[in-house]
Amino acid sequence: MDETGFHDLDEDDQRTEFRILCDGNVPALEIRFGPGVSDGPATTSPLVFASTGQVQLEFPTFMGRAWDLDGCELAWEDGTIEIDDDSTVTIIAPIDGWESTLDVDMWTLVENQTAKSTIQRSGEDVQNTVAMLPMAAVRKLGIERGDDTRVKPTFDCQSGRIVVVLTPTDTTRSEDSTGRSVLFAGPSNDQPRISAAEIAVSLGVTDILERGESVPMRWVTQDGDLIGFVTSDAHAGV
Repeated sequence: MDETGFHDLDEDDQRTEFRILCDGNVPALEIRFGPGVSDGPATTSPLVFASTGQVQLEFPTFMGRAWDLDGCELAWEDGTIEIDDDSTVTIIAPIDGWESTLDVDMWTLVENQTAKSTIQRSGEDVQNTVAMLPMAAVRKLGIERGDDTRVKPTFDCQSGRIVVVLTPTDTTRSEDSTGRSVLFAGPSNDQPRISAAEIAVSLGVTDILERGESVPMRWVTQDGDLIGFVTSDAHAGV
């Protein structure tokens, strides 16, 4: 951390923002800190040990679980460091030991008949972010109105693009906090949705939501999962 000037920053500027990027089918971790980083769902405060100067970065729990990063390592020797004019530091390092669990080709997803929906935010509170799910695709998973169903989001890299995979799960919130309840809204209760604040962060679309815009998504079902990705005409920052 010495070469980044981390220890010279004020405590507020030591806030650390995390993000997963995709290089082909392989993820990399982006870490940012400095004056250009503000509080958000993927921002944590590091632990700095005064006696040794050692810095312990607190990785967002949701992101680690949803990307299944337990046991993975960062290839620091292959990483890059950039320092902006305002002293904001960006570090990008490949993630070693991560393996994709999604047996699908991105181009096949794009060419398949996909259903459309959006991610939206009501007001400025990031917790009011929801992902609308296509009714027809949800029904293919056997989910109907009145069901008490939760889905577990995981993420994958496909051809340089992040995809989210929603898998129905029997686990409760106390057993797995990453799971999301499928709720039905609208005049006829025919619009399935899930809470999506952390999902939006992982997809890299918070900048769109902060502008008051919705994020266009496309979805396809495969092997009992619902697979979604941001459409190519959206600025997702990926």
